[in-house]
Amino acid sequence: MGEFASELQRLIKPNKLINISVFGFDMSITDSVVMMWIVMAALIIFSLVFTRKLKTIPEGKQNVVEVIVEFVYNFAKDSMGHHGKLFAPYIGTILLFLVVSNIIAIFNIVPSSKDIYHWTGIEYFEHLNFAIRPPTKDVNVTLTLALMSMVAVALAGIKVKKISGWLKSFLEPVP
Repeated sequence: MGEFASELQRLIKPNKLINISVFGFDMSITDSVVMMWIVMAALIIFSLVFTRKLKTIPEGKQNVVEVIVEFVYNFAKDSMGHHGKLFAPYIGTILLFLVVSNIIAIFNIVPSSKDIYHWTGIEYFEHLNFAIRPPTKDVNVTLTLALMSMVAVALAGIKVKKISGWLKSFLEPVP
C-alpha cells in the first residue's frame, strides 16, 4: 500500500518549475500553470483569428465559430431552460478550455526536457528532467473549476431570484 500511495502522490503532485514564496505562501509556477497559460493563449488567438471581419451571412471560418456557439447555447437552453442564456458563455469557456487541455494530453503536444535536448542538443535540457502535464491532470485545476462553477451558480441564483428569494428557496420543500 505504501508504494501505491507514493506513486499516486507522485502522479498527482504538480511539478514546480519556478519556486516563488510570497509572505510565506508557496506561489510557485507549476507545469499545470504553464500549460493553462498556453491553453488560454491558444484560445485567445483562436477567438481573435476566427472572429475577425464577421459578416451577416457567414462563410468559411465564421461557420466554425457559429456552429460552436450554437451548440453551446442549445446545450445550455436544453439543460437550463430560459436561464441557459445566462450560463452559455461560462459553459462555452469551460468547454473549450477542457477540450483544448485534453487534446494536448491525448496528442502529447508539449515536449519534455528530454525531447528538447534530443532536438536541440543543448545540454542544459538533458539534466532538467521535466515533462509538462496537461492542466486537467492537476487535481487543483479540477477543484478550482468545480469551486468556480459552484460560485457562478450561486451568483446566478441571486441575480435571478434576488437575495431574499434565493435564501427563501433553501426553505422550500423539494417536490
